[in-house]
Amino acid sequence: MSEESKGISRRSLLKGAALSAASVAALGMIGCAPKEAGSADDAKAGAAGGADGKHTWEVKPEPIPADKVKETVDTEVLVIGGGYSGTCCALAAAEGGAKVTLVEKDAMLNGHGVGGTGAIASRELDKLGISFDKAVEMERWVSTCGNRCRESLVGKWFRESERCMNWFLDLAEKNGAKCMVTVGSRSAVHPEIDCYHMISGGEIFEQHTMADFVEYLFESEAKQHGAEFVYEMPAVQLVQDDAGKVTGAICQNKDGDYVQYNAPKGVVLATGTFCASRDMVGQYYGRDVAQLSTTGMMNLLASDIAAAVGRFYPAAAALIGASGSFVTGTGVGSNIMFADMHVQAANALGMNPITIFAGQNAGASLGNLICPNNTVAACATVDEIGNESGVMKRTLPAFAVILAVYMMLTMLYTCVLFPNFGA
Repeated sequence: MSEESKGISRRSLLKGAALSAASVAALGMIGCAPKEAGSADDAKAGAAGGADGKHTWEVKPEPIPADKVKETVDTEVLVIGGGYSGTCCALAAAEGGAKVTLVEKDAMLNGHGVGGTGAIASRELDKLGISFDKAVEMERWVSTCGNRCRESLVGKWFRESERCMNWFLDLAEKNGAKCMVTVGSRSAVHPEIDCYHMISGGEIFEQHTMADFVEYLFESEAKQHGAEFVYEMPAVQLVQDDAGKVTGAICQNKDGDYVQYNAPKGVVLATGTFCASRDMVGQYYGRDVAQLSTTGMMNLLASDIAAAVGRFYPAAAALIGASGSFVTGTGVGSNIMFADMHVQAANALGMNPITIFAGQNAGASLGNLICPNNTVAACATVDEIGNESGVMKRTLPAFAVILAVYMMLTMLYTCVLFPNFGA
């Protein structure tokens, strides 16, 4: 390995927060292989093994012919995926002096940083006089996971999170942001320590949302170090040399043309987990888990609710969205839980699914207003610990009024203004 490559390694290419990207690299070929949608039988066969005994992701796709590639771009490190891990990785590599290109399939960054991350120690925790016994906390963490986690990665988080968090705090302060440490859960079943660092404030924060602010913070800093971010450029196939080493990726731009990115120093797959692949979920988690989305449960819920509320379903969608984020603590969780149900109900009722889901999303955002997790964090910030129930009682009237407005607007958009939009 060259000294230059070692230099990037010493500076910790992934900076701790992006460790998950490397853990899925071995499984990434299936996500990069172009494939047409198949039948349920095809999916079942893929999970059980094909005719040759191999799973779909074990079969290397036919390479895209060179004459189909319209453009070739040379870089050093290619990061695929513009989420929390990908943007952080791009910044770390650029800080290490590498020429970096990040490609993202959408027209915007799509992370789930939610404004921060956890750390077992940091200078902010030192200011608050908060400290933890790392050995005890790691043992509790592993035990909570039923001893089924990869302890080497958990151990790395406990060893490296303080250094990474202080690096993150330097970056935040440089951009005018401040840190708030949130209070963990006091549940007897699943207690959590006070270690989550919420970052907010500054010019970049004002231009984005809490959900994606950190990703754009990383992007801004990475660009200052020379990194390039390319949007609407999904990766469709990895490129390997004769020895099998991945040396780049072929992407497809919005015009449908193939663009090959050569990255001899490294290709990082920061595209998330394999949970969207029913085949892989069936193989590694069991067929029962893989079939949850196809058991008919959502069809049953959709048909029952649609029958109960009829033409008032758009209003119910906003209420359901708020209820989901109240329970899960996140609008994203609520949307994931109920998106399929709303689409099926809209189809059954002959209504516009786009405006109905917009109502779900609006309600989900509003549900965060009374979410217990957020209430606890807010009370801790303003020194009102112990007064959470009083805060929630004062918040509920405003929540109810705004929810009623959202319900009426969803009805208006769905039934009057855009009844056929997107149909």
